[in-house]
Amino acid sequence: MRRLAAIPFAVLLLPLLCGIAAGTWCPLHTWVRMALCCLLVLGLVSAFAVKKLRQTFLFVAAGVCLFLLSWYRTEQKWNATEVTYSGENHTYCLHLQDVPQMRERTVRCEAEVLYYLQDTVCMPAHGRIMLYLWRDSLSEQLRQGDCLIVNTTVNSRNNGNPAEFDYVAYLRLQGIAGSAFANADNWEKTGNKPIHTLLARARCRRQALLDTYRRLGIAGAELGVLSALTLGDKSLLDTETKQAYSVAGAMHVLAVSGLHVGIIYGVVYLLLTGFGWYPPLYRQRIRRMVQTVVIILALWFYAFLTGLAPSVVRSALMLSLLSFGMAIRRRSNTYNTIAASAFICLVIDPLTLFTVSFQLSYAAVLAIVYYAPRFARLLPHLPWGVRHVWNLLTVSLAAQIGTIPFTLYYFGQTSNYFALTNLFVIPMATIAVCTALIALLLSWTPVAALVAALLRWELQLMNAVTGWIEHLPFASTAISLNAPMCCTLIAFIVCLTVFCRLHKWYWLSASAIMLTAFLGIYRYRILTTAHTERLVVYNISKCNTLLYQQGNTAVVYTDDSLAAARYVNDYAKSALLQQWEYHDLSCRSSFSFTWRDSTYWLVRDSVLVNKTTDTPIVVHGLLLGDIGRISPQRLFGIVQADKVFLMPSMRPYKVQQMEQYMNQHAIPYRSLRSGALIVE
Repeated sequence: MRRLAAIPFAVLLLPLLCGIAAGTWCPLHTWVRMALCCLLVLGLVSAFAVKKLRQTFLFVAAGVCLFLLSWYRTEQKWNATEVTYSGENHTYCLHLQDVPQMRERTVRCEAEVLYYLQDTVCMPAHGRIMLYLWRDSLSEQLRQGDCLIVNTTVNSRNNGNPAEFDYVAYLRLQGIAGSAFANADNWEKTGNKPIHTLLARARCRRQALLDTYRRLGIAGAELGVLSALTLGDKSLLDTETKQAYSVAGAMHVLAVSGLHVGIIYGVVYLLLTGFGWYPPLYRQRIRRMVQTVVIILALWFYAFLTGLAPSVVRSALMLSLLSFGMAIRRRSNTYNTIAASAFICLVIDPLTLFTVSFQLSYAAVLAIVYYAPRFARLLPHLPWGVRHVWNLLTVSLAAQIGTIPFTLYYFGQTSNYFALTNLFVIPMATIAVCTALIALLLSWTPVAALVAALLRWELQLMNAVTGWIEHLPFASTAISLNAPMCCTLIAFIVCLTVFCRLHKWYWLSASAIMLTAFLGIYRYRILTTAHTERLVVYNISKCNTLLYQQGNTAVVYTDDSLAAARYVNDYAKSALLQQWEYHDLSCRSSFSFTWRDSTYWLVRDSVLVNKTTDTPIVVHGLLLGDIGRISPQRLFGIVQADKVFLMPSMRPYKVQQMEQYMNQHAIPYRSLRSGALIVE
């Protein structure tokens, strides 16, 4: 009991996590609420009736109360992202909540739905959506707080492609109900209604700093890396840069989190202590408290400049609690402090638990706190410079141990040179962050141009080093884990860690069982893949793509390999494919193939417009892309199909025309915009 008393927040975190899980997967029925409330009242009454067990009963009552509150809050959060207007075309009145982000072809805006029109009647609405507008001179002028009238369809489902990124779940975790796209002639600005919340001001300040970087002459890949490195805005990163940092194992450098907050903490601490020469003594309580207050204010000011990004807020909160504990000279348990920060974050937003950044952050922090000191003690007597290098390597290794199950589960690959990357990239990132702060402070002086030139050189060097590591042999290993494999790998690491600490052989046996289960599940997946034969017709609006899988190899037919590569690569990782090759269809008007004694014919352009036949062409499946202006009557006079599949590349007006005709003539069909076609 005394050990639990040393980590109260870690104990209270358990019912909170259980309540979040229950709120996600179990509806909170009235009878359940009544039963738990009765249990809570019974515990409180028992606490005052039995003095010896009062503390225990109060602790249990607090746990039940936390369980109920987190259950209720989680259900509220999920329900806020469920809307009734999704999937239908309406005219919406939207209010832009964030600074619009410029993409290559679109402008992305986070908007709140005020109401929508249904038969000229204004219907009340709720929820936020992610709006994508075609990028032009008008959409580039949009600002936070603008009010728009938009005619569009809110989409709250994925494309249905196998192993694709769950974008809808990603948006829902941010409180966003769905996404929508509008062309230039489908929206109009009606005014501006300023937003005065702290979060809105923080996002505006982040955009102002980004404009300052542009004014200093930083552009291209350097601007993308700098905005991600210092402001947490990764929207300007191109695909090549993301790939290089991911393969090299330096993606955490571009995700503003504990590393960057730690840099700010270290810089402020060095400035306040004269670069370590004048640290506050034990009896200098006032100076120690003033120093702590200044450091905490600096951390939260930096969090404000990054737009109050959740990862920065978590790190700032954790360091603030640690700093405050050291300032008042209280013996605090580090794990309890970590649990306290997680507890506060989950009380504010329970859905944060399911975000990748939350899981990676706390897995890395816990692993660093436990493993790094133990690894450092393996080589205790080292020279000053070598000791710092060794400490950096131990921190990198500890973080890799904690995050590798989540990295393999979410991203399907891990870097083999993470230690080498961190050895070079982290010092360079630290220097770049400090140089960026100096450039911002001196942005109004003539010296800013010189500092900006130095900053550009530092970013180019960091990108060059990362690119060099990316191209080293065996730079990464692609292993895609499913949920059972991820859980067994986590259990293996935990059991092995406990064995190394307690030296109890049954923990070693448990770790061996977990490792055996992990390898068994992986072997089963390989055997299943070897006997899999599958046809996939993708739901990709930019191109027509088909994949034929035979065991652990696949053949991909597409008219745009760049657009199809992202979807195909994700599927190849999850399906454990060893080899797949592309065949170009861009120079072919049609493509026919046979699958399981069934003939399929893909028509991808207007080749049938001027065709005539004496007898119809008979196929089992007809895949129709952008077939031009040919009428349905003429089309089905040329081709006779058992079932018709409307490809996502077909124009919307043509889809409506074809669906109307096939409904009238009872022709079986399916629009692949509702999801990919998967034939086993």
